[in-house]
Amino acid sequence: RRGVEAKSLVPPQRESGVVPAVTRIARAEGSDLVAAGAFDGSIRLWSLDDGSTDVLLKGHRSEVTALRFNAGGSLLVSGGKDTNVVVWDVVAETGLCRLRGHKDQITDAVFVEVGGAFVGVVKKGGGGGGGGGSGGVGVSAGARLVTCSKDSTVRVWDLDTQHCAQTIAALGAECWSLDVDPFGRRLAVGTNDERLHLFAIAGSHPQITEEGEGGDADSDDEEEDGGGGKAKRANDGKKQLQQQQKALTQAEFAARIADASTLLTAMGFVSRQDRSRAATVRFDRGGSGMLGVQTVGRAVEVYRVRSEAEMAKRLKRKQKRKREKGKDGKDDDGYPTLGGDDAGEGITAADELELAAVVRTKA
Repeated sequence: RRGVEAKSLVPPQRESGVVPAVTRIARAEGSDLVAAGAFDGSIRLWSLDDGSTDVLLKGHRSEVTALRFNAGGSLLVSGGKDTNVVVWDVVAETGLCRLRGHKDQITDAVFVEVGGAFVGVVKKGGGGGGGGGSGGVGVSAGARLVTCSKDSTVRVWDLDTQHCAQTIAALGAECWSLDVDPFGRRLAVGTNDERLHLFAIAGSHPQITEEGEGGDADSDDEEEDGGGGKAKRANDGKKQLQQQQKALTQAEFAARIADASTLLTAMGFVSRQDRSRAATVRFDRGGSGMLGVQTVGRAVEVYRVRSEAEMAKRLKRKQKRKREKGKDGKDDDGYPTLGGDDAGEGITAADELELAAVVRTKA
């Protein structure tokens, strides 16, 4: 089957006459807003409703390789081959901060909005459209950002302090895609080997911490604004962020970083059937409990997330076997178990994920 073209988004002609190739696309959930990252490092915001575009964001020196909106569509994160991560205020059409710390190309990024009941699900009834009160958690409302890179690390950023609070560097392979489940419980990470890693969110085990560098990003509006309205909104956004940062006491600053440093706890990994590099890892946003992994080998692996009741039964059997084997601390395969006998401990990625189907496309 072939798709039927419904609409083409054609950017305005530039003075150079060159239109850079689009390298990344992201859409705000429940909205007609689309962001398109380009080979030259620019990001253009489009309206699917009427195909219009009047905002061009410039924050990268080279190709945009990662792009994602937050749940409410008020924030946009971009990553590039220049190893920089930039967080954008979509409403004010300006850059909020630049995060530095990765040593290679940024491959994916996702917001973890700890203040809401759900992560990555559009909050119905929230502020929408124009104005500063759009739905979703703002940069000063406890939001965290998780990024991954070809440098084989996953980093957790606290957006209030603009610091890297947690660095996971024990994956042993390039990290190419990650996603958070709709309920904010798990983070899945796909690498360039056969492993699919799983992390519990809001864990209690500290990880290596490393400071990032904060900075500003630039944004350009292609059309002239005679009244200076867009420029004023951009300045207001930056001033508001600066005031919020100044309001943080030293104790609050340290407490936020310490809290974010325990966001992720490793649950191990499952071995994928297709051993080629994972290109995209995504949970079903509808909450069906399905996880898809698209690989560069023309395969899509679909995993089912087991229910809490199923995992409780598996944990009970595991603990029983452990007692019968003299509590040697190893499972049937000879690998050490995670945690002890308390409820909720000892659950691994293999306990939680079950391969449901593998779909392969023709060459």
